[in-house]
Amino acid sequence: IVLLGDAAHAMNPLLGLGVNNAIQDADLLTKELLNYKNDNLIACIRRYNEQMRVRSSKDVIKSRNT
Repeated sequence: IVLLGDAAHAMNPLLGLGVNNAIQDADLLTKELLNYKNDNLIACIRRYNEQMRVRSSKDVIKSRNT
């Protein structure tokens, strides 16, 4: 199971960042899956997850302070 968008980020909707994060997550996941080879699917998902968390953490913190 791979989460992205609102499923991956608990954000207050008042900032309007949910769709932006969902699009960025989808783009990042697509780039990782394009590098997929039979032996590295888990590595692709782990890289996506780490990059997604780093990228979205500022927006999540901002939304919690709203």
